[in-house]
Amino acid sequence: VLVHYDGLEIDESALTGEPEDIDKDAETDPFLLSGCIAIAGSGRFVAIAVGKKSQWGKIKSKLEKEQEQTPLQEKLDDMAAMIGYVGMGAAAATFVAMMCIKIFVNPDYLKDVSIFHHALDAFIIGVTIVVVAVPEGLPLAVT
Repeated sequence: VLVHYDGLEIDESALTGEPEDIDKDAETDPFLLSGCIAIAGSGRFVAIAVGKKSQWGKIKSKLEKEQEQTPLQEKLDDMAAMIGYVGMGAAAATFVAMMCIKIFVNPDYLKDVSIFHHALDAFIIGVTIVVVAVPEGLPLAVT
């Protein structure tokens, strides 16, 4: 809101599209819109709305639209999720199998390895399987 002014002219073309400068005064037209440029004069203002609450923010929020996914992108996302689930299952099965080998079979090459160290190795291999199996870039590679 315009409080004090001295020959103030405003270019509102960025917001309204009007090519002519507008004379502003406190009596007839005291409102200034964000994103507009003062062409001549000076003035003091009180901001009553900023950001999304301002006129510029309201217009911008109406223009922004969330991009919807195509059917191919939806299927690729589903496939990537399924591959991730299979990878998690394979990692868990690998961890369990490696621990069963250490606990029940205990072959000669694992005799000098502690159970904690073997569990850590099995966990690292399981995490590696998950990282390799989950295709993060699959949906991006197709688009």
